[in-house]
Amino acid sequence: MSLFSNAEYADILFMYGRADGNAAAARRFYQERFPERRLPKIRVFINTHRQIMQQHHDQETVRSSATSRTPFRLEPGARDEHHRHLPEIDEQILDALAEDPTLSIRQLARQFNLSKSKVWSVLKSENKYPYHYTPVQGLEEGDPVRRVNFCRFILNADIEERHFLNSILWTDESKFSREGITNFHNLHYWSNIEENPHLKKETSFQRKFSVNV
Repeated sequence: MSLFSNAEYADILFMYGRADGNAAAARRFYQERFPERRLPKIRVFINTHRQIMQQHHDQETVRSSATSRTPFRLEPGARDEHHRHLPEIDEQILDALAEDPTLSIRQLARQFNLSKSKVWSVLKSENKYPYHYTPVQGLEEGDPVRRVNFCRFILNADIEERHFLNSILWTDESKFSREGITNFHNLHYWSNIEENPHLKKETSFQRKFSVNV
């Protein structure tokens, strides 16, 4: 179901052209001209224009194929995919991501029955980037003081015994906990590419059950 009628989309394009491609100005013009209508978001103006240009490009491709006498046919399912490339679908994808910025491209593609490449193109056009979390040690009350005391102990021990650190067996290890293994590569948060949120996620709490190997 379209968010706007064909007449409304026509007026959206008209105001976008009047504003010379400035979506914010086009939105103001639209509000002044049609105060009784629902006011489209800024990206509706941009997406509507982009989709019209894409449809024009597709039509030119069809004409070029017909002129060159090269058989042109849509692959199975391609026609349905083309009809889904509408501004309201882009709007719904971005609204879903605004509600939950941790959604993956696979989840969005499954939710809107689109290809992953289509979802990625929408997010890329809106300058969205999947920022990854930085794992940090989970601390409880009193842990900072205990850490400072431990550092002082190590410094003093190293002064009193020059080879103290050499007597420690440093090993590689892997930790298994009842929560399983957290894959931070799959954890991400969508945000504008110029607005890195520098998110952190606490992990490895000292008092949680785990076994080091």
